[in-house]
Amino acid sequence: MVKIGIDLRPLQSESRFRGIGGVLIQITNQLLSHFDVAKNDIEVVFYQEANDKFQQPSELLTIPAGLKVTNFIVAESRTADGAIAKSKKYLSKVDQLDTDSLDLFIQFDFKFGVPTRTKTVLIEHDLVLPIFWQLYYPRFIAKLPLAFLFNNPLISSLFKRLYTINRRKSVNAATKIVAISNTTKRDLENILHVPANKIEVIYHGIEEINTEANGKLVNFPTKPFLFFIGGTDGRREVDQLVKAFDQLKANGYDIQLALAGAHFKDINSINEPKLMTAIENSPYRADILLLGFVDAYTKAKLYEQTQAFVFPTLYEGFGLPILEAMQRGSLVVAYDNSVIREIGAEHVIYTQSGEELYATLSAVLTMDVIERENRLASAKAYSAGFTWDKAGQQYFNLIEEVINDGTKD
Repeated sequence: MVKIGIDLRPLQSESRFRGIGGVLIQITNQLLSHFDVAKNDIEVVFYQEANDKFQQPSELLTIPAGLKVTNFIVAESRTADGAIAKSKKYLSKVDQLDTDSLDLFIQFDFKFGVPTRTKTVLIEHDLVLPIFWQLYYPRFIAKLPLAFLFNNPLISSLFKRLYTINRRKSVNAATKIVAISNTTKRDLENILHVPANKIEVIYHGIEEINTEANGKLVNFPTKPFLFFIGGTDGRREVDQLVKAFDQLKANGYDIQLALAGAHFKDINSINEPKLMTAIENSPYRADILLLGFVDAYTKAKLYEQTQAFVFPTLYEGFGLPILEAMQRGSLVVAYDNSVIREIGAEHVIYTQSGEELYATLSAVLTMDVIERENRLASAKAYSAGFTWDKAGQQYFNLIEEVINDGTKD
């Protein structure tokens, strides 16, 4: 019998509400379905911590009744909050997991450990931290005791070097790496020196959302609106979107701005000072709606009814929200950089920077109806090519290949 371990600990941390959590659930469900076909030959071992802060990971998955599934409780905690705990995740040894009884281990987040003695498939999402180190380092050290001692270029450079060395070791410990885009693949090659033949590119799919269900729309926009969903970290220039929104309002557009995501629960939950200031100082604050974490039904309705989904990001590993927006019938406006053109192709309305965002959005809001409908239809058809079924089959094929390969590397 083949034993396959899957690390579910990202679902026991804040990653549950980020892209990693959603991808973990989708891909794991796909693999469990494939494993079920050969259930007499496969045992799945879920790696978890004794952590009841979040919903139990198994409750988020669709586990076939006949598939043999067991749980393994990991003693070392890597799901704790705080900067010190985060340091341990980034700088911990890669081989502390007990995986010797497994034939294969699947890891969705390198911070939770990449075994060195077991064949491992590692999913790599992006390299935002080393690429945007100057944006993230100040926020990271702010939570450390005596933070002022770490606030200098020399120590920042040392931390970055330690982080990069550890991540390079972690990533290269994997037998095979799945990059979620060609952009991420190039970053892995250029920054972490991963051999190209060790990397497989598998695109994400888009979840089909049943909008016939009875959802509860709380604080839903009451006017035509622009929409953003995602994080508030510095690479997402949502403050520039707020400024463009203010300009639109000042020029007579009677619209609202809907902001969704875990950090948009209220003004105090926004952890980006520039964005918090932009919202608080907006003369149109009453028309800026902070929706917080929204369920799938509400998210679908927001995509369907918005004038445009706006994604002012400086860098992404994949950019799943732009495909979700296309699927649900929304025009997409985004910066022209990193992976956005790779994934969005000609179906995104591109703008080069926050300074151009007002003019771009003004053009979108006055777009000819026929042009708008043609764009929406073309984008919807394009997005249909990204399915979790296709991604799941590719993951399953890769896992079979790795298991059947006689060597670890």
